Amino acid sequence: MAGAGGERNGRRRSGRLASDTNDLHTATSLPAPLRRVSREWPGFRPRPLPDLAVSGPPGLREEAGAGPLPAHGERGPGWVVARLAFRAVAGGDAVASGRDSPHQTGGRGRDLGWKSLRGAVSRMAGLVLCEPTELYNILNQVTKLSRLTEPNYLCLLDVRSKREYDESHVITAHRVKKRANEYLIPESVDLECVRHCVVYDNNTSTLEIIFRRETEEEELEISDKSRRELVPGAAVECGRALAALTRHPVCILRGGYERFSATYHFLRTQKIIWMPQELDAFQPYPAEIIPGKLYLGNFRQACDPKIQKDLKIKAHVNVSMETGPFFVDDSDKLLHIKIEDSPEANISPFLRHLCHFLEIHLQLGSVILVFSTLGINRGCVAVLAFLMHWNEQTLKKSWAHVKKCKNNVHPSQGLVAQLSEWEKVILGDSVTDILDPLC
Repeated sequence: MAGAGGERNGRRRSGRLASDTNDLHTATSLPAPLRRVSREWPGFRPRPLPDLAVSGPPGLREEAGAGPLPAHGERGPGWVVARLAFRAVAGGDAVASGRDSPHQTGGRGRDLGWKSLRGAVSRMAGLVLCEPTELYNILNQVTKLSRLTEPNYLCLLDVRSKREYDESHVITAHRVKKRANEYLIPESVDLECVRHCVVYDNNTSTLEIIFRRETEEEELEISDKSRRELVPGAAVECGRALAALTRHPVCILRGGYERFSATYHFLRTQKIIWMPQELDAFQPYPAEIIPGKLYLGNFRQACDPKIQKDLKIKAHVNVSMETGPFFVDDSDKLLHIKIEDSPEANISPFLRHLCHFLEIHLQLGSVILVFSTLGINRGCVAVLAFLMHWNEQTLKKSWAHVKKCKNNVHPSQGLVAQLSEWEKVILGDSVTDILDPLC
């Protein structure tokens, strides 16, 4: 075991990589700016994507093998931008705590009760950017209870400083510690089994790596080391290490905590430890269908004054037999479509009025909540019908979007058949096969 570890450490010190000849090449064959990345992160392998974009002064562009760019490609003097994909070296020095795991055990991680994530293992799921609305919807998924109660549903990681984390963070987020250039997460988190792994810092908005070379005047005044500034977001740096341990892509929150907390301030907290009964009692918010404009929820959420205030709801579409407490007798702000939750329910006569009502409020800048008793059948169908009208798109495409926003929707066969007829009205023909399992 010690010999294997020493061999791996020796490889990292020498800058040599594991012999995976399918897609790796020697570091010396890389353009100079990419060799700098290799030296900065010897545990990772830079591999240019097909759409490698490089911009900056002509000399540095030539050094990177990019050639001249059109004027609109310039970012201004002194900047080179390269979009890179990183492949981890197989058999890195990831260690686990004392319990059994698919990774090697021992090392400092055991003493601290943490997993070290600097080393990479055999799998690399990759990184993707996650929009704030996507994280909002992930946090608010529900079955009988909030899905946050499921241990392998979400791993939300905050890589900001301890002071910033203690001041406030997104609900259920764990703070990631960093010691000796190693990212550490609580040992209770089993990344291999987690469905959603989301990492955020203050404001990272791109997966790109930026190389900066100062102007000639500045080069005379500063050292050689500071001339070459590599600027990855902290979330991206951490995400690269995490991606080696996950089955699904690691999500990097676009805009970081600053953007998310500005939009969803009600999902901030100072609470660090969540007891199971507290997660059981968590009341999810409605699903966000059109960011900041259209939400899909249930009757309980439609009756909650805090939700109306937090989401700035200005109008309701009630697709149920119940009567809610808001906008009563105000037909400008409430559309009440009274249909039963039954196989014989007929929503077709109301669809034109429904779409007109929602369209007018969106044009006025109002935020609308569409709801039914449970928010999974009649309310879902109303939202699907509107998306088909608003975007002039198929039932299948609308369904894919709504299903992504709210996982537990389940429209009845009778209402789906009526949406198929609505598709003919919108597009002139029935495009979606309603017998398709995806629909």
